[in-house]
Amino acid sequence: MKQVRKNGAGIHISAGLSGYIAGLAQSILCAEYGLPNELHDSHASYIHHWAKILRADKTAILHAAAKAEQAVKWLRQFDPALIESVREAA
Repeated sequence: MKQVRKNGAGIHISAGLSGYIAGLAQSILCAEYGLPNELHDSHASYIHHWAKILRADKTAILHAAAKAEQAVKWLRQFDPALIESVREAA
């Protein structure tokens, strides 16, 4: 049975994928806001672990991407400029 935990945003995460989800969310947000998304030496230590999870569960990448999008949507609610642009568009 897979371990599952719930983070502060109420998103359920399979154990071991939280860092992968955070990395995906980071990449999405950096692209949206035009921020640098540089790789660091510390990122390499995670790759072996993530690859092991992804090999064991062929759907893990899809679940991780969906959870990353959930996290990004949750974080967007705290961006006043984004909220205002949505109001203006409506």
